Amino acid sequence: MTALLTVFAVIAYAVAGMTRAPGPLRPRTLAAASLALALHTLCLVASTWVDGGLQLSLGAAWSLVAWQSALLLVLIGWREPLAPLAPAVLGFAALGAILGVLPLGDSRAVAIGHPGVVLHVLSSVLAYGLLTLAMLQAVALGIQEHRLRNGADVDQLPPLRTMERLLFMLIAVGFVLLSLSLGSGLLATDDLFAQHLAHKTVFTLAAWLVFAALLLGRWWRGWRGRAAVGWTLGGYASLALAYFGAKWVLEMLLGQSWS
Repeated sequence: MTALLTVFAVIAYAVAGMTRAPGPLRPRTLAAASLALALHTLCLVASTWVDGGLQLSLGAAWSLVAWQSALLLVLIGWREPLAPLAPAVLGFAALGAILGVLPLGDSRAVAIGHPGVVLHVLSSVLAYGLLTLAMLQAVALGIQEHRLRNGADVDQLPPLRTMERLLFMLIAVGFVLLSLSLGSGLLATDDLFAQHLAHKTVFTLAAWLVFAALLLGRWWRGWRGRAAVGWTLGGYASLALAYFGAKWVLEMLLGQSWS
C-alpha cells in the first residue's frame, strides 16, 4: 500500500512541478502539490512511525526533509514569488518520497519520549527544510545574476531585491531553528564520541558559524549577490555533511548508528 501511495505522490509532484510561471504559485500547482504532500504524509507516517518510536534511516530522513521543504514551498509560495523554485523543490520531494520506501541505512526505531529529543528532532527538520529552500533560492539568485551580467532574459524570475529579501528571510528563520536544534541536541547528548555524534556536531557547528557570519555580514556590511550565494552554499554544504554525509558513512560504510 505504501509503495502505491508513493507512486501517486511522485506523479502528483511531477504534475505540480511542471510550471515555468513567475510570481507566486498558481492554483493548479498548489492543488497538485497539496495532493502530493497529503499522499507523501501518509507514506511518512507508515514508514517512520514504528513501534511507538521514530525510524529515521538515511532514506526516511531524506524523505522527511524533502517533504518539509515542499510543504514550506506551498505555505510560503502562495503569496511570495517562489514559483521558479517549484520544479527543483518538488523534484527533490519526489526523490525523497522514493528514497523513503527504500531500505537505506539503520531502520531501527528510536524512542522520542524525552522532551529534549522531541525538540531536537522538530527543530532539526524545520531548519533543514528552510535552509534547503534557502540553498535553492541562492542557486536561483546566482543564475539570475549571471544571466543579467550576460544580457540574457530573466523575465521568469522576480527582481533581484525580492530574491535577496526572500533568501535572507529563509536564512534568518532557518538559523534560529538551527540554533535551537544545536542547543537541544547538545543538552540531550551524554557522550559525543560514544554515541558517534562528534562529526555530526562539528559540521553542524561549522554550518551555524557560516550562517551566523553571513547574517552578520548582511547587517554590518550589506552583503548581497555573489557573496550571499557563496556563503549560503558553503553553509548548506556543511549542514548536509553534518547529517546526511556523517549518517551515510556511519551506517552504510561502518555499519554503526547514532545512539
